[in-house]
Amino acid sequence: MAKTNRKVMLGPNALSFTDQSTGISIARGEVIELTAVQLRTPRIKKALNQGHLQYSIGDEPKYTDDDIKRFIERLRKQHSKGMEPAKVAKNYSLEEMKLVAEDLGFAPEKDDTVETLVATIFEEFNSKAENK
Repeated sequence: MAKTNRKVMLGPNALSFTDQSTGISIARGEVIELTAVQLRTPRIKKALNQGHLQYSIGDEPKYTDDDIKRFIERLRKQHSKGMEPAKVAKNYSLEEMKLVAEDLGFAPEKDDTVETLVATIFEEFNSKAENK
């Protein structure tokens, strides 16, 4: 007999997925397990067929190096537009910001929040701009 539960995650271009009829909500980086009944709902079938959702294979990393580079570029653009760290922080998860901070050479601490990490990254962007 085939395995009835399957793990799914968002497709590469999706930011989130919500199916109100089943109460399923998936954010970027999450992998959830769906039952056979849930996989047969029209909204989930359509999302799988269109690539909004995809089946998860094994223990894939949540974020690739390309994802982290895109986060950094997006942060640079938001910084250059003069956006406030508090407003920018609402668009990222703590895990995403920790990965970005580590990629930029920072060591995030346990009590760091998304906002404090964004503020630190923006300060780094400011100091690099002043040194040029």
